[in-house]
Amino acid sequence: EEENVTWKVFPNPFSNRVQINATKAGLTLIQVYDLSGKLLLTEQRNIAIGGHEILDLTLLPSGEYILRLTQNGKVEEQQILVKY
Repeated sequence: EEENVTWKVFPNPFSNRVQINATKAGLTLIQVYDLSGKLLLTEQRNIAIGGHEILDLTLLPSGEYILRLTQNGKVEEQQILVKY
């Protein structure tokens, strides 16, 4: 039985940088979309268990976005808020 990948994304809301922690290790596709569905950022990172990945979103203006994380075929989305 496969266990879902679980993410912690914090702080939220944030300014400039957000931290992503994963409960499972692996190559992870990180994507940020605006609320209209436009892809704004895509990165691939090899995340370790308990690893703390810092995502720099300094270029995004204040507002709401969707953070999509894909690892081993599992996709999870979380709404994030950039606030300056």
